[in-house]
Parts: sequence; C-alpha cells; structure tokens
Amino acid sequence: MKINNLTICNFGSFENAVSFDFSLTDKNRNVILIGGRNGSGKTTIFTAIKLALYGHLAFGYKSITQSYLDQIRINNNSLSKKNLISYIELSVELEEERHVATYMIRREWKFKRKQLGELTTILRDSVELSNDEVLYFENYIKNVMPPQLFDLFFFDGELIGNFFMEGNVSKKIKESLNILKNYDTFDIIQTHLQRNIIKLVNTDSSAEESLYLSLCHQEATLKQEIEQLTQLIQSINNQIDTLSEQRSSVDNRFKNAGGLKALELSELKASLIQEERFREEKHDWLRSFANDTLPFLMVSPLIAKLKEQLDKEEYFKQYKVITEILNPSLFASILRDELSMDLNLCTISESLAHKLANGVMRRIRPPFAFNINDFTPIHDLSPDTLKNIRQLIDNIEHHSVEEIRSCKEAIRCSLENTTRLRQRLEVVEGNDEISLLAAEVQSLDEQIHQLKEHRLELTNTLQTKQVESDALKPELKRCIMSLTKVRKEKSMVSLCLRTQMIINELIPELLAPEVTLFRESFWYIFNQLMSKNTLADEVYVSKDFDVTLYRNELKSINEIRNILSKLGLDGFETVLGSRCIAVLCDKLKLQTPTELENRLKSCLSTDNLLIPIKVDINSLSKGEQQIYIMALYWSLIKVANKSIPFVIDTPYARIDKKHRQHITTQFFPTLSHQVIILSTDSEINEEYYALLKPFIAKEYTLCYSEKQKNTVTEERYFFEVTA
Repeated sequence: MKINNLTICNFGSFENAVSFDFSLTDKNRNVILIGGRNGSGKTTIFTAIKLALYGHLAFGYKSITQSYLDQIRINNNSLSKKNLISYIELSVELEEERHVATYMIRREWKFKRKQLGELTTILRDSVELSNDEVLYFENYIKNVMPPQLFDLFFFDGELIGNFFMEGNVSKKIKESLNILKNYDTFDIIQTHLQRNIIKLVNTDSSAEESLYLSLCHQEATLKQEIEQLTQLIQSINNQIDTLSEQRSSVDNRFKNAGGLKALELSELKASLIQEERFREEKHDWLRSFANDTLPFLMVSPLIAKLKEQLDKEEYFKQYKVITEILNPSLFASILRDELSMDLNLCTISESLAHKLANGVMRRIRPPFAFNINDFTPIHDLSPDTLKNIRQLIDNIEHHSVEEIRSCKEAIRCSLENTTRLRQRLEVVEGNDEISLLAAEVQSLDEQIHQLKEHRLELTNTLQTKQVESDALKPELKRCIMSLTKVRKEKSMVSLCLRTQMIINELIPELLAPEVTLFRESFWYIFNQLMSKNTLADEVYVSKDFDVTLYRNELKSINEIRNILSKLGLDGFETVLGSRCIAVLCDKLKLQTPTELENRLKSCLSTDNLLIPIKVDINSLSKGEQQIYIMALYWSLIKVANKSIPFVIDTPYARIDKKHRQHITTQFFPTLSHQVIILSTDSEINEEYYALLKPFIAKEYTLCYSEKQKNTVTEERYFFEVTA
C-alpha cells in the first residue's frame, strides 16, 4: 500500500482545498517530511489520513453516530460560506494479485437541516464502487491495516511507549504479530470450537466433560486475573514513576528555595546544640582558669621563690634522713664487723668512723646551706601535700594569659557560626513556601511508599496466580487426553478437542521462525540505534515474545550462591533472568533449576563464571527506554513484512541528543517503503534535516496565519524557507 495524494478542504485549520503530493519515484527516497510549529496543522494531517482510511473507526465508533460527527472539525472560516463543503480525499495504491489499483477515498461532510452528515465515495481506477464493493474494500483495508493496530501505523512518539510498556509487553507483541500475520484467525476458530464443545457437553455431559469445562473456566478466570493484576501493577509502576518525577521536581524547587530535608534540618539543629555546648565548656574553662590559675599567674615571681624554697626543704629533709642513718655508730659497727679488728684497734676504728660519717655529711650537704644548722624549713609539708603543690606549680608554669585570648577568640568564632546557623534555620522555618514544599515532598513520599506496598501485595498475588495457572495446564492436558479417550473418534467433542490440540501445537510452530527473525531484527536495529556498546551483550526472545536483554558479567560461585540464598530460586530468576539459570545449568552440567539450587548450596568452589545477567529495562534512562521501544517497534514491523506506509508524529519524543542521529539515519529510512514524518523545527532541526535530506522525496512547511486564521503550505522545509 502506498499513499499518493492527500487533499484537505475546509477541515481543521485548512481553508479551501489544500493538496499534498506523497507520490514516490525513487525507492531510496521514501520520506515525506512535513514541518510545522505547534498549532500549524500537523495533527490535522495526521487525523485526516486516519479518518480517510477508517472513517468512524478512527475515533473508536462502530458506526456513524452523532458523537462521531461532533468530533469532525469543520474549518471555522468556512462556516460563513453559503454552500459549505468539507471533505478529505486520499489517493492510495493497493496491490491486487498482479495488478496495482489506484483507489480514491473521499469522505465529505455537509450541513442539512442544521445537522452534519457524512457521505463516503470510493473510486477504483476512476470507477465508483457499489455499496457491496465499498464494504469489501473497507474490510480489505481492515485486513491490510487492522484498526486494532492504529498506534503502530500512526506512530506518535509521545504515545508509542504506552503501547509497548503498559501491561504485558510480550502479550502485546504476540497479539500484534498474530493480527499482522492473520494468525488471529486461529483464535476465532478456537472460540467457535469452544462454543461447540460447550453446546455438545450440555446436551450429552459426562464427568470428564464437566471436569474439562470446570478446568477451562478456572483457566480463563486465572488468565483474566493475571492480566488484570499485570495491568494494575504496570499502572502502579507508572504512577510511581510519575510521582517520583514530581517529587524530584518539588525537591529541586525545595532546595532552590533554601529548604532543608529532615536529616539536614536535624543536623543543623545538632550543630547549634554542639556550638552552645562548646561555648559553655569554654566559659567553664575561663571561670576555672580565673579562679584556680590566674591569681597565681599574677604573682609568678613568688611562685618561683616558693618552688625554690620547696626544693630546698625537700633536699634538706632527704639530707636529714640520710645523716640520721649514716651516723658514726653505723660506720664503727661496720668496721668492727667487716674488718674483725682487735681491741687495740677499736679506738682507731671509732675515729675512722667519725671521719667517714663527717665526710659523707660534707659530700651530701645541701649547696645552699654551708652551715646546716643555719637553714630552717618554713613550710614543712607532708609528701602528699608537697606532691599536690608541685603539680599546681607545674600547671601554673605551663599556662599563660595568651590562653585566655585564644579561648575568647574560639568563643567569638563559635558565636559567629551560631549566628549563621540560626539565620539559616530561621529562613527555613519562617518561609511558608519552603514549609509547603516540604509538606508536599513528605506527602509524595507517603504516596510512593503506599503504592510500593500495594505493588508488593499485588506482585505476591500475581505470583500465586501464575503458580496456580502453571499447575492447571498439565491437569487440563491430562483431562483433554482422558476426554478424547472416552469419546469415540466420530464424537464432535472429541473432534473439536483434537482440533484445538492441533491448533495449539501448530501456532508455536508457525511462530518459531518469527521469534528467530524478531530476535535477529531487534538485535540488529538495537545496536544500530544505541550509542552504548556495553549496555547489553545479547537479547533473548522466548516463544511468547518475552524480550530480555542480557549483559555478560564475571561472578564467583560464592556470589551466585549468596544471591540465590537471599532471593530464592524464583527471585533469582526474576532478577538475573531465565537465560542466566540455563547457562549456569549448562556450565555445571545440570538438568533442572532445582538441581542447580542444590548444587550451589553444597558447592565450595570459588571459581568465577561468565554468565548473562538480565538488564532491568526500568533502570535505563528515558532515552534508552525509548530506543528499546523503537527497536521493538521496528522488529515487529519487519517480521510482519507488510508493505504499509507509516505516519510519524513527534518523531523524537524522549530521545536524547546523542541517539537522535542514529534514529534519523537508521530508523526512519528503513522502517517502511513510505514514511510520512510530521515534525517541528526544534525536533528535526537544521542538523538532523541535513542527515535526513538524502532520504526525502517531498517536503512541506505548514504555517498558521494569525491574520487569516488558517494554515498556509509551502513545498519546502523550514531551513530552505529561511535560506
């Protein structure tokens, strides 16, 4: 399918008939670039193409109703015209077997008896179609571009993330692919088969059939509950992300306004108390110094004399003790005992003893008293008292008046610091804006906490439901096998059941090559678009299209065992991924995850293993998440292999600057054979326009005239107009 021309007349911001040529002549130039600032009419073009193709289905209505017509935006200026006609005309090419047919679709609106009505005309190769042919064509368009996948073909960069990230991503991809490949026909067949089984069982029931119905009902109920829980958890995740962004914004405003968090406020008050205690200690020291030390410093010469006198008295006391012990009698006794003198020498020994005693006394006599009898102690202190007084003198000698100045300076600095802290505290506590922002931060924190608690409860419930669902599947399979045996081959129930089993086995076989192609396509475009080479080393796509990125990391067996012991086997798989468990089993030559768990518990090895670790998509930046989404989108389109034009509004959305170049050169030109891009000059600016230029077939600029209140078009892009 290819769009050749679009004409808009008196619709939206377009007055009179305005045409856009979208035809392509060079397969290497497949991009139609339409530029316009906000409010210039880009969304009108976006809506016009959808409306021309799908009519009331574009707005979600099953038929033409008044509610649908109320959404048709007739141009305000044209309402004053007498014979008002508003229409959208779209020319498309469709391949029909070996022939390429040109269809012109025209949806026209007129007022009749003050009521707006719609008229649809479709021409095939300039020949108008009959009513039956129109119905056939509309069904054909629905088959080529299913309305359920509006958001895929009409790509809004701001909203495409919701299509993939809200709810079960793998389910969305699988359902979209089933629709694009027409595999959803099998779902319709399954539904009819189930209805026939129920009808037949109701007329000829048996215990096995009743059990089968009961199990089917349980399976459907569990499936619905799991989907609801998954969507609810995703919704809570989105709410948490939104509240977290709000909290970050409020927190920045709070800090910019001079606010302090509770911890910082507590630390500020603690600092004030600490400063006050510091000054109190300094004042106590000053008082103690003034009472105990300063008076002595004022009479420091007397202290020196006192110390000298005490030294003399202590020396004198020691002298007296020694001389009392070393008296002449002691020396005489020693001489007699040691020398064994006879009686004739006694007189000589006594004389010698006196001389020795006198010699010792002269040698140890205090230098300050030539005549020992001339010295008289003044204080005569006890040893303990002398020790205390000497300690006091030592303290006095090690202090100076300068210490007072230093202490007062420390008190002054502390007072200045206290003043600054109090001023800061007064600003915070006295500012109503800061108080309101602090309350808002606290409120957001409480909301986020409540949502996380609720999410945890729902996650636990979801895991329980998934376990129940997994346990039900083998039971249902056994029931089907049992029921098939009970019924004869000609039984309609048996035939329907066998058909269901065949379809259930056929669909995975049909999807298996699609899974491989999807994985290869995703990995190719993801590496083309992503600026980081270290983000992931491989991608794993399960049979249910569960897409998981993995990064190879070297971990010791001890680390792996610790993670497993903390999270358990299910938590281990959730955090590190099923691929990680499979690789570990392969490296350790094990068959099941349970064997792996038992082996790791008993393994004492400290070897390192290179294993794939699951990359948490929610931990990526907004730009990287958008790249991930666009890679999913591109891969899905490539696997579908449909020749469909794509209309892209807000092309870059959350893409950061470093990735935009890759999107411009690798994504847009390769997405489809025809890509219509609606952009502002701030998105596709001069730099990206130069990169996209080699792929552009046609380009337009929309300008809204404030004077004429309508949109004016020019066949060139912004920068050529400026030049």
